[in-house]
Amino acid sequence: MKKSLIFYIIFAVYIGSTSTLFTYNIPKAAGIQPENTGNNNKLSLHSLVQRGSPLLGNPSAPITIVEFGDFQCDRCARFAKATEPQLNQTYVQPGKVNFVYKYFPNYGPDSTAAAVAAQCTNDQGKFWNYYDILYKNQGMANFGWASKDNLKKFGSQIAGLDMQKFNSCLDGQKYLSFVQSDLAKEHLLSL
Repeated sequence: MKKSLIFYIIFAVYIGSTSTLFTYNIPKAAGIQPENTGNNNKLSLHSLVQRGSPLLGNPSAPITIVEFGDFQCDRCARFAKATEPQLNQTYVQPGKVNFVYKYFPNYGPDSTAAAVAAQCTNDQGKFWNYYDILYKNQGMANFGWASKDNLKKFGSQIAGLDMQKFNSCLDGQKYLSFVQSDLAKEHLLSL
């Protein structure tokens, strides 16, 4: 029996001086049919991962959380440092939930560069290591903390990352269209 997946988007909404975490049911809001229907435009964990989106956790978990993030977003960093580890320990590790990451590079050119670099690490199964490093080293938006040299330096901190492959991927902008496609999809969802 095929399980229908429930997709949620987690994003921070800035209200005054606080941020609030919301979950958003994608199929209902976007009019997308669940996985077990005959719709050709399915939004499923399988389709997201097959298209290259980073996955954390058991693919068979009954709930998938889709995080739309920008590596220059301070509220995204707060989520990555404080909330995501708690969710990971409480829900992901026991197999109750999995995470899929989608790029939402809205803060400018350094956002896109960081997203492309992160996707390059996903080729080698090291995305979540790089995710942690980027958010721990986050600086002011578009002030050079995500320069190509720094992105390579961050990559060199990951044990087992083939730097030659990573550098080639980053220098060649292999995933630029992938990252831009993620952003276009988010705009369609009115995020």
